[in-house]
Amino acid sequence: MKNLKPAIGIKRVIIAAISLIMSYTAASAAISLSAAVEQISHKYGVTISFSPTLTDGVKIDYVPQGLPSADSCLSVLLLDTDFCHKKINASTYCLWRSDKKAALRLLMQKRRAEELEQATRRKIEEYRLQRRKAEILAAPYGSMVTPTPVPPETPQVSVSLPPAAAPIAPRFSLKTNALLWATTSPNLAFEAAIGKCFSVELPVSFNLWSPGGSRLHHISLFPTFKYWLGGSAFDEGYIGAYAGYANYSIGNIGLLGGNLEKFYYDGNLYSAGLVCGYRFALSNHFALEAEIGMGYVYTKYTQAPASGLTPGKNHEKHKWSLTRLALNACYTF
Repeated sequence: MKNLKPAIGIKRVIIAAISLIMSYTAASAAISLSAAVEQISHKYGVTISFSPTLTDGVKIDYVPQGLPSADSCLSVLLLDTDFCHKKINASTYCLWRSDKKAALRLLMQKRRAEELEQATRRKIEEYRLQRRKAEILAAPYGSMVTPTPVPPETPQVSVSLPPAAAPIAPRFSLKTNALLWATTSPNLAFEAAIGKCFSVELPVSFNLWSPGGSRLHHISLFPTFKYWLGGSAFDEGYIGAYAGYANYSIGNIGLLGGNLEKFYYDGNLYSAGLVCGYRFALSNHFALEAEIGMGYVYTKYTQAPASGLTPGKNHEKHKWSLTRLALNACYTF
């Protein structure tokens, strides 16, 4: 029996040392969420776009293994974080911080804290009842039982939750229409969010060149008001209304043939109508946007022969027509 105590003491020391080594190994194995995302990116050969603040207060013990795709791996990895992911295409993913997910996670933390408090209260009450029963059973028959003081009730558990980091929603966008560039017409549009689901766009286009006597001169300004269907500005599809003005001088364009090859058209155009479009996100800042619109057009112009041998004639036109067609490259910030 005398040799048993030292053996037990040595055993406890060994167990404590093993526990310390295991805890150190587990702590050293923890990696940041951004590092885990980088590992997934290299493992599956995909590009993952995310904010530099992705590592704020988030640690991952390991990168999930054995899942069939990068999409499944990201779903498991982001399960207990404030981040969501979206598959842009077969080789590109985008990560962002979600208000809804952060609020839900905080709500779940609060509920777990309340459940823990209720469970603690129940255990204290059960302990008090058991002590009271034991005292009554142990007391002699007919004697007074003096209640044994019980430990005071545990004070209410106060859980301090960190405030959710509010994501910075994009407020502005610069864009240019590739279809207008195909006609050698420089163009630029500035768009600003004016509410959660509304934005105002100001597109400007011009052309002042006359190669070989051909003209595609114009300057146009068509402000547009948009309502976004995805729940926030610059998200998914939209519908809108526009009104604007253009001054033009076009003609003597052999490539188009017909009257545009034989005449010059100089005049002013006024138009108003409806547009609809859809934005395809490529990353946190870049996107492609397709747009089409129809509306009412009034124009007053002079039609003159390209040869210049006879004077021009004045005309007016009113019509409903396809008025907007765009494939925009967008930068949002």
